[in-house]
Amino acid sequence: MLRVAALFFAILLGMTACSGGGSGGSTQTTAEPPALTISETEAARFLLRATFGPTEESIDNLVLLGYESWLDEQFAIPTTLQLAKLTATLEAANLEANQGNAKRLRRVDTWWDVVVNGEDQLRQRVAFALSQIFVISDEEAALRNSVLGIANYNDLLAEYAFGNYRELLHAVTLNPMMGDFLSMRRNEKADPENNISPDENYAREVMQLFSIGLWELNLDGTRKLDEDEQPIPTFTYYEILEFARVYTGWNYGNAPRLRFSRRNAESEVIPMTSFEDFHDRDLKYLLGYELIPAGLDAPEDMNAALDNIFNHANVAPFISKQLIQHLVTSNPSPEYVERITTIFEDNGSGERGDLKRVVQAIFLDEEALAAEGFTFGKLKDPLLKVTQLWRAFEAEGEFGVLRFGDSNNILGQRPLGAPSVFNFFRPDYQHPGELQNMGINSPAFEILTESLITTSTNVLADFVYGARTRTGKNAARHPVLLDFTDELELSDDPEGLVDHVNLLLMGGLMSDEMKAVLIENVTETPLDDDGTRRVQDAVFLTVSSPEFSVQR
Repeated sequence: MLRVAALFFAILLGMTACSGGGSGGSTQTTAEPPALTISETEAARFLLRATFGPTEESIDNLVLLGYESWLDEQFAIPTTLQLAKLTATLEAANLEANQGNAKRLRRVDTWWDVVVNGEDQLRQRVAFALSQIFVISDEEAALRNSVLGIANYNDLLAEYAFGNYRELLHAVTLNPMMGDFLSMRRNEKADPENNISPDENYAREVMQLFSIGLWELNLDGTRKLDEDEQPIPTFTYYEILEFARVYTGWNYGNAPRLRFSRRNAESEVIPMTSFEDFHDRDLKYLLGYELIPAGLDAPEDMNAALDNIFNHANVAPFISKQLIQHLVTSNPSPEYVERITTIFEDNGSGERGDLKRVVQAIFLDEEALAAEGFTFGKLKDPLLKVTQLWRAFEAEGEFGVLRFGDSNNILGQRPLGAPSVFNFFRPDYQHPGELQNMGINSPAFEILTESLITTSTNVLADFVYGARTRTGKNAARHPVLLDFTDELELSDDPEGLVDHVNLLLMGGLMSDEMKAVLIENVTETPLDDDGTRRVQDAVFLTVSSPEFSVQR
């Protein structure tokens, strides 16, 4: 494991930042389009962060539009809804009630289809980041078979990805899947005679993970220190108890009473509703000693509490930094974080929590576009390695479905299938050794093991070389076919082929050493009837390399 970490560490620190060259384009005449403002390599690099992977078409489109216009175009694309697709798939499959594993596979199939083929790439990419902050998981027994609810929850994150954080927080709080996952559903006011106390789970996690974190922060995301140079807690157990009382009296939106636990398809997708007999109406003290007066009903209490959290000074740096880490770099400079925090606090029109403006600023920030410094970048989420390969070469499932249902065992990651509310990895995780000694965050290293490196490399080989995987109606994986039509035209030009693969998969950032090795390998590979083996080798050697695993 130490050898693996050292190898990735060397790449993370040693890769040379590359801007992708000059602006391109020819001398202008009135009949020609305007000069290009960004190069193909710059466009591909941008798309590695802002989408689930570049394609030739998306690179050309971004070069034509430029960054700002491309973002505007993406903001305007309607949400591709997973719930509608999944519902149609399940109806067509006509699965029995006891076929839970098959239904879970269909849910994950739908996720792959949407993120690989959806037009709303930016929205889905941000939703993926949000799903690792506002975590629910079908690893929890209560959600194991709630495939409609989980698909709907992903849609919720996608629809609010460019909305307001306060509205997102409200929608998440009342979502029945979150209610089940963090046991807020059927939470009751105190009843000492029957040994009933309000559940503290959601009260704790909404503060610790979804909003303000454990320690008071400066605008730049660094911790505030007291006079003894110690970090300052944002809340205590007392606040947890008070917020737990706020979140009492809620159940499924179609439940007839609070203690009713049975659910149906509608229960999973409509917001929860309140049952006032079980809500604590006494006064409550929240963050900053703010008072919620007695006598308010459950929705009024909840709105007051969410306002209290939303207006806490920590929300902007806490959420802004995590979005940067998931989308751009694991170690943003304090200055980068502060610039985004400032926009979160005020979008320029007096609105706090404007996620559309925050997302725009994250991708257009000078630090993101310059991409300089030896700590800039991040180890990719394992799922992104697959989506980038599939998008680059227009993957199609042999049986009409992109299926990779056992990715948790092969990659260490599955869509909305984290092992706990703390996600697959923590944003502040520092791998023991050199990275930790230097204070460098390395989130995805937390799930990087020699075993998963081996299994993920093997499955990437299956995809590239067209190996057949397990098939059948309920198989976890089906054969996925890649289209190498454009690449085959370059099979007799090893350098051109490697440059093309470098652009699509690595944003042009392949090191000179790696490029030389690939060109030599391709050149020495006999040119068969159509050059397929050369193309496959070039692609596989790229996606199995440590350099491909690092987003720069």
